[in-house]
Amino acid sequence: MISFATSLLAGLTALTVAPTDSLPPLPVITRTADAVAAAWHVPAGRVRLVWGRLPALPIAPTSDVRLVGKGSDGWFVAMMSGGTGPLAVRVRAGVADTVAGAAGVAWGPPVAVHAGETVTFVWSRGLVELEVEGTALHDAGLGALVRARSGASDTLVGAVIGAGRARMEKGTR
Repeated sequence: MISFATSLLAGLTALTVAPTDSLPPLPVITRTADAVAAAWHVPAGRVRLVWGRLPALPIAPTSDVRLVGKGSDGWFVAMMSGGTGPLAVRVRAGVADTVAGAAGVAWGPPVAVHAGETVTFVWSRGLVELEVEGTALHDAGLGALVRARSGASDTLVGAVIGAGRARMEKGTR
């Protein structure tokens, strides 16, 4: 396993953080980073990956990559096909971030809602769409659930769909 310090230093300059003997071919790494970037709406150059145990079979450089999972916890399964057969590898994904002047990696999707900020919750059914605002109770990334306080006692719950926006799932309770 790679130490945190090694991961941090290696992640600053490369798309991946892992020993070179345990990496898929560069085109597969690039396609995986592009897929994560598209899912999280960030530039591919900011995506950092840590690869799980690779299969004993070689991964073809021409393999197609499909991500399984939302990555809301920073983990995906990369399904590769087009080479020796379908292969699955667990991948940890994060975004290069600068916090307090020190560069690092924030594992998981970028935070789209910050605690204490206003969140607009959207609810729609057919042609009717309602919006209600609340104050976020915690940080949340894209696709993650966020809870917010609206009024004195109402709690709103929804999935984050963008910066300061969430799709209401449960209503108020």
